[in-house]
Amino acid sequence: MHSALPSSSPAATYALISVPVRNWRGLQESATHDEDLSVVVSGRRMTNIGCFRAHAEAHLRAHPLVNQDMTLLVRRLEPSDKGLPLELYAFTADTRWAVYENVQAYIFDHLLPVVSQFDQRVFQSPSGHDVQRLQAR
Repeated sequence: MHSALPSSSPAATYALISVPVRNWRGLQESATHDEDLSVVVSGRRMTNIGCFRAHAEAHLRAHPLVNQDMTLLVRRLEPSDKGLPLELYAFTADTRWAVYENVQAYIFDHLLPVVSQFDQRVFQSPSGHDVQRLQAR
């Protein structure tokens, strides 16, 4: 993740989703057995990743230190064998680096824990500690 944020640079960060796009859990658990189990939000059919993306964008739009007059978007990038990357692209309203770092931390402190509510998981490559733990089993 890039942290150097000159006054005109975007706060671009990435989160990788480790599971294929699946439909929203609430509809899957309902009595409905429709072929298309997406959710309709504002007239659009959305999967759970679409709902998470909309939630992330709404969170950015509601944050008082995110500059609402500049580009703000949450978009899917090309999927890979590691998952579906999401890009959060926004500018802070304050150009001081410490403020930017705090805003970025606040955003991810909110978004990372709620990923599971959208039936998704964050992907992180295994570290040496993870491999040792698996070998010990």
